[in-house]
Amino acid sequence: LQRIQALSRKEQILLKDSIYSCLARYEALKGAGYQCAVPGVAFDAAATECGLGTTIECFASPFNCRYRHYCSAFPNDPKRPSK
Repeated sequence: LQRIQALSRKEQILLKDSIYSCLARYEALKGAGYQCAVPGVAFDAAATECGLGTTIECFASPFNCRYRHYCSAFPNDPKRPSK
């Protein structure tokens, strides 16, 4: 919240517009459900037991990604902020 408040008024408006657009886009596509995701333990097992690592998620959105890098149905989805 502090990072958002530190933005200029114009940047805050652009951020809010971007968030709204992203939410509206996914809401319009939800249909019968957003996804059939596997639980976090499956990601952990793939990373450690299968040796796949934890670098990227193939099917995600800014709302449900587990890792910093993910592939989205929309090329202009906002990326997760740095921590």
